[in-house]
Amino acid sequence: MLAPRDQHSYAGHRVTTDGALHLIETGPREFNLSGTPADCVRVALAHLFPEIDWVLAGINRGGNLGADIFTSGTVAAAREATLLGKPAIAISQYVKKGMPLDWDWSRELARPMIEQLMTEQRLAKGYWNLNLPHTETGSQPRIVHSPQTMNRWISDLSASSTDSVTRAITDPGRGLRGRMWICVSRGRLRLVI
Repeated sequence: MLAPRDQHSYAGHRVTTDGALHLIETGPREFNLSGTPADCVRVALAHLFPEIDWVLAGINRGGNLGADIFTSGTVAAAREATLLGKPAIAISQYVKKGMPLDWDWSRELARPMIEQLMTEQRLAKGYWNLNLPHTETGSQPRIVHSPQTMNRWISDLSASSTDSVTRAITDPGRGLRGRMWICVSRGRLRLVI
C-alpha cells in the first residue's frame, strides 16, 4: 500500500514536478509519500508494486460526484492508473452532518462492490468512481446504473436487473441529501441509494 503523507482534497490531477518526493516505509509493503495521490500511483506502479493488477484509491472522506471528479485527488489516482495501463477504482465516502461515521462499515459496504467491479470487466482504459452512502451500520443500500453527469441531476434512471428502483433523484437545487449515491464508469455511473 502507498498513500500520500498529507491530505490532498481538491488536488485534482496535480503531480510533483518542482521538488523531490520522500518515500517512507511504515510497515511491510506499506509506504507513504510526500506527493499527491497521482504521484503515489506513479511511484507504486513504476517502483514498488509493478506486478499489481488493479489500483484502489481511497476510501476518501467526502463524496466525489459530477464535476467533483475533476478536482478529486482520489479520482485522479484512479485516472492516473488507467493512463499507466491499470484498471482502477476510486472509493469515496459521503459524510452526513451530525451522523457518526463508521469506517469499518464503509469498508464492508465497499468490499462487495469492489469484488463485483473487478469481476464485471477489466477496464484497461477506464476506471470506476464508487461513492458510498452514509448509512446506519448494517443497512444494505441498493445499486443502480446511470450516465455520468456534470451536476445536472437526472430524474429517471434505469435500474439494474436485480433492483426495482427507477427514480433516484431528490431536489435538483439541493443535490444529494442522503438518498442517492453515484459510482462512475467510462460513461456510466452506478448509484447506491
